[in-house]
Amino acid sequence: REVAQEENAFVLCTLRTRTAQRRAMSDDDEALFEFARRGKLAGVQELLGREVKPDAFLAYDGSSALVIAARGGHGQVVRLLLERRAALDVHTDDGSSVLVHAVSGGSAEAVLAVLEAKADPNEENEDGLTPLILAGEKGGVDVAKLLVEAKADIAQTAEDWGSALDAAMAAGNDELAAYLSACGATPAGKQGGERKVAAGEQWGYDAFDGEKDY
Repeated sequence: REVAQEENAFVLCTLRTRTAQRRAMSDDDEALFEFARRGKLAGVQELLGREVKPDAFLAYDGSSALVIAARGGHGQVVRLLLERRAALDVHTDDGSSVLVHAVSGGSAEAVLAVLEAKADPNEENEDGLTPLILAGEKGGVDVAKLLVEAKADIAQTAEDWGSALDAAMAAGNDELAAYLSACGATPAGKQGGERKVAAGEQWGYDAFDGEKDY
């Protein structure tokens, strides 16, 4: 019971801190996040030109403008934010990196931009999920090639997912499975149980549409 009370207190403290942070944010900070989420490059450029900080606004799961642009597959916006020194070391509540979210978004351009910014291709989130394992399920051969070229570990596994090859085979991504096999990957055998939710899948960002007209 004491452990549960401590965990609840930690969650409440985190929520209060983020609420206070949001109250201190300007409308421009939130607008930058929204432009990034929707892939509106011109809007992002305009606000950055007005010295709006790229990391000033954080969503309820810890997403920054860079994270949400990466998850949306907006490669040009991702590259621009990185050029303006958006923080690459930000993580969402499940411990997922910007690179994991870029892979989730499926844009090779966004993934390449994040890798060129020196993101770790083998960083795990709290569930042990790596960018390459997620790419296995998503099925993007071009994205997987970028990760392998960046020295992603093809043998790394995650509970409930297995390896990248296991994920590709389970999702029916035959072309990607063939590519990974050609790189020397072998099936690790998917771990028992139902897989955990992938990065960002639990957050319905589209629900924000219509709240404000930026």
